[in-house]
Amino acid sequence: EEEPQEPQQDLAEVRRAEVEREHHRIGMTEVRVPKPDISNTQIRKGRKAGKELFFIAPGYEVFMRAVGQGEHWTVVDEAERAKIGWESRTDGYWIWAEVVPACPRLGTSQATLVTNLAAEGKQLLSLEEFVRVWWFTRGTGVILDRNTFSWLRTTYKAVAGLGALHAYVWHGRVYVHGYEPEHLSVAYDNRGGRA
Repeated sequence: EEEPQEPQQDLAEVRRAEVEREHHRIGMTEVRVPKPDISNTQIRKGRKAGKELFFIAPGYEVFMRAVGQGEHWTVVDEAERAKIGWESRTDGYWIWAEVVPACPRLGTSQATLVTNLAAEGKQLLSLEEFVRVWWFTRGTGVILDRNTFSWLRTTYKAVAGLGALHAYVWHGRVYVHGYEPEHLSVAYDNRGGRA
């Protein structure tokens, strides 16, 4: 007689519970994370490609205060905040994000990255998304962009016109910098894109 097989683990529910625990751990106990509508096969395929699922709860400023970055310029500097093209939403949502430590596609201009990713049906992470991904990968032993920069799709109204933002790690925290539009078409060895 054959031994009964163990029931297959529901990876979407496991990930939902992990992400909700992480929110509660940093003090965002009101966050209720819904289960992503995705199969075990899709999750395994994404992870094999170096990606992970992340839930983006509403409230960028609330999140930044919860992780101890409430003094960051993107939270407190109202004049600079007004220059940011925020994508804040009132509902939470799931995204796939690349979680390899070094930013993928280094040496590609932001302008080229946006075009190439759009052709593949992908896009760069926004400011709000990158911050969540960065903080929630720290507990896994992966620290994103220690020595490289990730271009963000979030727009920034620089003096010379519409620019973009890039992010990286600085003293164990997320650092975000505005970038002038004339530099977006220039490739840099230490800058890349993260989808």
